[in-house]
Amino acid sequence: MLTTVYPLLDIFLTMLIIAGLFLWVVLLVMVFADLFKNGDQSGWAKALWTIVVIIIPLFGALAYLIVHGKGMNRRAIERQQPAVDELVERTAPVGRAQNVDDLTELIKMRDSGTITAEEYEQRKAEFFAKSRQG
Repeated sequence: MLTTVYPLLDIFLTMLIIAGLFLWVVLLVMVFADLFKNGDQSGWAKALWTIVVIIIPLFGALAYLIVHGKGMNRRAIERQQPAVDELVERTAPVGRAQNVDDLTELIKMRDSGTITAEEYEQRKAEFFAKSRQG
């Protein structure tokens, strides 16, 4: 019967290596994704970066991050901006509808006598001040 000794430190080291390899793959995917989505670089520059990252992986990926790191963030934000604008456009009418419902409720309370005209004017002023802020 074959028994294997696999101490806790070896398990920890194995987990550390697996985590490192996972992070390495994520880094390479991020670098290649940015490299090929980057419209600022020519095809030759992209080919050269690809060769450098494949032949000398650690140096190539780190060099790419040093040279293009700030631009990666800017380009990622620019790619997401249309989706953010669409989300704001889609959710803005919901906010306006809520404001209309609140103002309608305030008018109904005034008309039914639940609040006085002075309270109505005060709450209306607060409502418009709040709607201008946000």
